[in-house]
Parts: sequence; C-alpha cells; structure tokens
Amino acid sequence: MHTAKIVVIYCLVGFLYGCAAPRAVEDYSHTPASEYSINKTRNVKLGFDEAWDAAVYSLSSTFYTINNIAKESRIINVSFRLSDPKKYIDCGVSKRVITYDKKTLEFEYLVAGSDRYDFLWSTPEGYHVWAQAERDSSVSGVANIYFVPVAENDTSISVNINYLLTTKLSGKNYTYRNSGEYLFDSNFSNDFETELTTNSPAELGGDNSDVICRSKQVLEDQLLSILIGEQ
Repeated sequence: MHTAKIVVIYCLVGFLYGCAAPRAVEDYSHTPASEYSINKTRNVKLGFDEAWDAAVYSLSSTFYTINNIAKESRIINVSFRLSDPKKYIDCGVSKRVITYDKKTLEFEYLVAGSDRYDFLWSTPEGYHVWAQAERDSSVSGVANIYFVPVAENDTSISVNINYLLTTKLSGKNYTYRNSGEYLFDSNFSNDFETELTTNSPAELGGDNSDVICRSKQVLEDQLLSILIGEQ
C-alpha cells in the first residue's frame, strides 16, 4: 500500500521563508492504473424465485441501501457510500520528487485515496508556487443487479456499478518570485468528481486529463459473493 513518504525530514520554515534562495525543482511521474479482468456475472444453482429471495435477504443485512426492487423486470438497484476508495478504484500512483538547496523530498501516493503531499506550479504572472496539499477522497455509487433464469435450477446474476469518486483537495500555497524571494501565502480548496463504471474507465476529474481511473472489480466481486450466498 502506497502512502505519502517524506524521505528527508526538513524544517519547512527554513525552506519557505528564505529571502532569496535557489528555486525548487520538481520531478513528477505517474504510473497508470492497472488493467483488471471483468467478471461481473455468476450463476447460482437455484431457480429464479429462490435466487431472488435469497439475494434480497442477503442484501438487507449489508451496507448497501436497497433503492428499488422490480421482480417483474428482474432488477434490483442499490446504492452505497464508502470512505476508502483506493480499495475499489485504481487511478494509478503519482510520485513527486522536489529538490531544493541540496535537499530532497519524495512523495508517492495512490491518486484514488486520501493523502498529503507537496507540489510545485507557476502562475501566469511568472511567480512560482510551493503547495502543501491534503487530498480527502470518498466514493459513492449505485449498482444495478440483473437476474436471468437459465434453467429450472440455474439463475445467472450480474452486476454493473456506477461509481462517483469525490476528491477534496485543499492546503496552502507559498508564492515566490523567480529569484526565490518569498512573497505571500494563501489557502486553496478544489473539489472535483470522477464518474466511472464497472465496464468503462474515466479521466480523473479536475485538471487531470492524463490520469485514468478504473474499477478494481473488488466491489463487483464482493457484491456477487453476497448475492449468491458466499458471504
């Protein structure tokens, strides 16, 4: 499991408030999300009515909220909210190495999760900004469950999940002139959302078009196990 790592313990005050100091440099890299095999259908050796009743009973004791049950249409719709999205969604791993006055800071973190890290950016006016950021992520969504009678004692159950990854990015910016002269600091906050499904990956919300998020197929597998009585 990746978490933000500070390789060198440093005095931030000394870094940020020098009157004139060498400009910090950041080396950023991103490892894309992995590919995951999709197995969203399982069969249970029960007739349709038995499989349906067993699934509804099992769902009633889980964290899922049952929104709609339409037996004639053979569909159940449930919703959920979870606080640790990196267990279920993969947006890859980002790594930032900041070099400043012969000191090095290294941050590596799962983009889908919650973490703390620093990064650098420049303003349109040519100023340079050192940002201390905190990322707080959560995931919610809905799942559609489909039942298909295959034979008298055989029912196919499939799931399709629509995820909503919510990311709250906040922290403080420290702004410098090109010479390294410190100017001022300010707080920042930016919230963005990413929608993806079991079958369809999506670009991370906000200004992150180069980052793709995918379902890890973990929640699909867990939900199917509940529906067919394996949990």
